Amino acid sequence: LAYPLPGPFIGIQVDSKENLQPAVAYSGEHAEYLVVWTTQQDAFTWDIWARRVGSDGILKGPSEFCVATSAGKWRWEP
Repeated sequence: LAYPLPGPFIGIQVDSKENLQPAVAYSGEHAEYLVVWTTQQDAFTWDIWARRVGSDGILKGPSEFCVATSAGKWRWEP
């Protein structure tokens, strides 16, 4: 069972890098979302990053965190 986030937009990661392919999962047990996306680190490296968001739309934890990385590799489709 998923619940809509309050408001139309929540800034998860705002920077000059290209951020693509967002995906969202919801944990009813923890009443929070896990938002993941692909970020271009350089011309040959794409990593997968994540951020926890409470069901109230408040960002949780100190910041976003890297889920999968490898220099010179493409990590796609989180």
